[in-house]
Amino acid sequence: MNYEISNSPVFTTLTIHLRQGESFRAESGAMIAMSPSIALKTSGSGKGLLGSLKAAIGGESLFASLYTAETGSGELVLAPSAPGDILKFELSGNTIFAQGGAYLAGDPKLTVSMQGSVK
Repeated sequence: MNYEISNSPVFTTLTIHLRQGESFRAESGAMIAMSPSIALKTSGSGKGLLGSLKAAIGGESLFASLYTAETGSGELVLAPSAPGDILKFELSGNTIFAQGGAYLAGDPKLTVSMQGSVK
């Protein structure tokens, strides 16, 4: 899987190049365009109903879209729902704290959840 971030800093788009069999998860409504070789499946954004509700409370969509290149390689173009930039974060076992609605897309194995802050 390769990707390109274009049109920064305000109307940024993310183009993902998937090889056959590869999948990518994105927030519901983030897709601008996709190749016909890519199949779309919608599921809860978290692990189970409780995980999906936690993601929704945290400002993420209750549902997530799973894109899979089924019949060959393909291209997927995503953009945030509001004008803004897209940044890449390598997590590899790390945690990142972000404002609700900041998550756009990532590996299907990535866990997105909500945590409150204490003042």
